[in-house]
Amino acid sequence: IQVELAGIAFRLVDQRARGFLIGALLSGLVWGSAGLLLHHPDSFPHQMFLLFALGGMIAGALPLLSFLPPAFTAFAIPAALPITFQMALQDDRIHLTMAAMVVVFISAMMASSAQFHRVFRESIELRLRLSSSLEEGEVLAQLDPTQRASITEADGAPPPAPVPAMIRRANFGNLPLA
Repeated sequence: IQVELAGIAFRLVDQRARGFLIGALLSGLVWGSAGLLLHHPDSFPHQMFLLFALGGMIAGALPLLSFLPPAFTAFAIPAALPITFQMALQDDRIHLTMAAMVVVFISAMMASSAQFHRVFRESIELRLRLSSSLEEGEVLAQLDPTQRASITEADGAPPPAPVPAMIRRANFGNLPLA
């Protein structure tokens, strides 16, 4: 498995990544077995409760497993397939419609997982760039003005504005929202 963060490709081949994927798959299989074992063919309310419980588990897994894209897939597909087949095997229109809606739901969750992974990756990249830029600003602030001017002239960039101490010390994760 290869994940790219901040332009650096990381190969996740260690035991922890494999264990994470295997755990996600096993968890999906256990939840999927509920779609077989707890399905009550004569009770529509029980079927809907089971369907919503499994859908909620899949939706709840989205932010937790999307860091590693195959992990969400390894969980969601085995969790959803049994209940989808149970619904499709019923011989009426409402069950077939519900089976189709599960397929639409899983498709939407897979697209959301890819989007969540992209946003997470970009957030990490931006945080690394911010950290690097603050470190560069601190180094430049420690140089005398002639050294700073020679470095920025060599780069062809205008001299940077000094980074205020308050920003250098800020913990951006604890900012109030409004």
